[in-house]
Amino acid sequence: MISPELSRDASGRLAITLFDVPMESFLELTSEIQATFALEADSLPRSNLADRSVITLRRGEARIETAWDNWSGFIVTSLNESSDALVNEIYAWFGTA
Repeated sequence: MISPELSRDASGRLAITLFDVPMESFLELTSEIQATFALEADSLPRSNLADRSVITLRRGEARIETAWDNWSGFIVTSLNESSDALVNEIYAWFGTA
């Protein structure tokens, strides 16, 4: 069972954190979010192949970042105010996935 946490980061951006997601699941989970919420890739995936991976997605003006790091696990972060609603949709979806 996935247990997401919803909070604001130090910059005030709305973020979902899933601590127990392994790095191997990063692209699969990002792809599932992308398909479920009709998101377009805004960047190519970036990774240092050790402890950090990131991709930026968008739907209209809403831009989010999905990331994985070895401290926090899988993270979905709002990149602008118009994406807070999208992050909340994704958070609700985790409760039903």
